[in-house]
Amino acid sequence: MPCSYPGVPNSIIAGYRLNKDVLQWIRQQEGNIRRLCSVCTGSFFLAETGILSGKKVATHWAMCELLSRTYPDIRVESEPIFIKDGGIYTSAGISSGMDLALSLIEEDYGRALALEVAKQMVLYLKRPGTQSQYSLVLTYQKSDYRPVQDILNWITEHLSEELTVERLAEQSSMSPRNFARVFVRETGITPAKYIDKIRLERACRYLAETQLSVKEIAKKCGLGTPDNMRRIFVKYLHTIPTDYRRNFGGTA
Repeated sequence: MPCSYPGVPNSIIAGYRLNKDVLQWIRQQEGNIRRLCSVCTGSFFLAETGILSGKKVATHWAMCELLSRTYPDIRVESEPIFIKDGGIYTSAGISSGMDLALSLIEEDYGRALALEVAKQMVLYLKRPGTQSQYSLVLTYQKSDYRPVQDILNWITEHLSEELTVERLAEQSSMSPRNFARVFVRETGITPAKYIDKIRLERACRYLAETQLSVKEIAKKCGLGTPDNMRRIFVKYLHTIPTDYRRNFGGTA
């Protein structure tokens, strides 16, 4: 075990380095209980017991590299908000722990009750564990350059419209060539791919939260036709809209 953990909060270090009796108790209980879960950096606590060895694990995105480096026998995944591997469940952050709890309710009592609990807790959406830890909008809005910030906000408000590089450049008061160059420099993604992903994220929300038809959703998100929407889903999510709704959709 390393003697120091740069970047790890003292509260975490105190948790999994000093409570030896608790760590031993967890190791003893693992084979006697059906499920064992951690929330956020609680994964470090479980890792120290040794029970995560060889497991796929989620933790807060900012701690994934450290967890992987400190415990190389663990398969750390940075994208999912929570992961189930056998009887071990690990989640990404505090709010992800709520999603994990709803998933446990669904496993034991069914989806209807899980959705009702989510409603009572005033949760925005019951999210699947495979959902990314961070929104695409947040992921690419890291630029401090005001013209790019403005166009990113403008795009989200005009998704149903035709969004060409020429139109975006005009909105930003740039030439198309300069706009495309600046956009990639500031966001790390091309305008076309960014728009595809934002439209996809919006479509996923409509599928999960509403009873709008695929045709209506495709139009509202600027994806045009159901066939084009299906193509985008297959390209980025490796599934089709109807299957996504069947797996993650709730009641409107």
